[in-house]
Amino acid sequence: MMHTIKISDISDFTTEFSAGFSDVMKTADKIISSYASSLENSDLTDTEKRYFEYVSAEKSAALDAIRNPGIFEKTGGSVKLFFCLEDGAVPEILRGDLSKKEDEIYIKMGVMAPDISSCGSYYHRLIKTYQSGCPCRVTKVTSNPLTALYYAASDGCGKATVFAVPEQEISYPASDKTLMLSCLPLLSYTQKKELYEAADFSLSAGRFRQLKGGTRYLDDAPEELYRIITTEKPYFRREISPADLLKPLFVSPDKSDIKTVKQDIYYMISGLCMSEAEAHGKIFANAVGEFEITDKEKILSGLDLLGINGAALCADARSAAEYIKENYGR
Repeated sequence: MMHTIKISDISDFTTEFSAGFSDVMKTADKIISSYASSLENSDLTDTEKRYFEYVSAEKSAALDAIRNPGIFEKTGGSVKLFFCLEDGAVPEILRGDLSKKEDEIYIKMGVMAPDISSCGSYYHRLIKTYQSGCPCRVTKVTSNPLTALYYAASDGCGKATVFAVPEQEISYPASDKTLMLSCLPLLSYTQKKELYEAADFSLSAGRFRQLKGGTRYLDDAPEELYRIITTEKPYFRREISPADLLKPLFVSPDKSDIKTVKQDIYYMISGLCMSEAEAHGKIFANAVGEFEITDKEKILSGLDLLGINGAALCADARSAAEYIKENYGR
């Protein structure tokens, strides 16, 4: 069960937040506890149990490095906190039956909006699709707790979830892991299901089955994914990790995007999953707490004194214009 921080003003938030998350070791323990709680869910399928067992072991190894740094290291790394409005954590495309039409929606969007299909990489196409408002497997998070607090207070939901990820697991826009997940929307639902099953089968081995000599993946779905990947990166090695396709991935900001920089925005790309409940479980396994606002107006006033408001967070001319219309009238 996540710890809920109830806050009515900024001093509440800073005090409670500091008490709950200033200690890296305690936060690392919360991550392990969250994954352990996920494993206790009686509704998990056998596939999901295998996933959580595998990832829990991965997390333990990563967090052990934080607790016990090597002899030549001053520190063993750290944990990065992210914040997301509770009702928007699961990507829209993975809710209900939309996931069965993901490839159709993604391809149609590219045809109807040429500025998306002209983006240089599959990752940037995916992010552009998300920014347009079209359903896709992306969730926006922020690494700035005050930014999250502002949006939680101003948009009506009043809640935000705190996620924690070992820094060594955070990816970047041009990484192989980011590319692999960014290509998933191009696969049909049937292909994604076959890839999901192949990833589950291959999870313990750490690699997909290949023909002798490594000239081809034995299963068609990973081979098709590999083919798509190589249209962007021809020299991509045939070493796709099954686990990397199943996990949600947190991606650091693109420094060329003023919006992501100004609002400390990261993007989380969801991996393969066959239901909304599974997507929710995999995302919230990274959750280590949540905060709930009990006095929105007081919070917004306090943030305004700190320079955190709609005007400060406007990242482009359109959002600035919307802010002016809302606050100053026509």
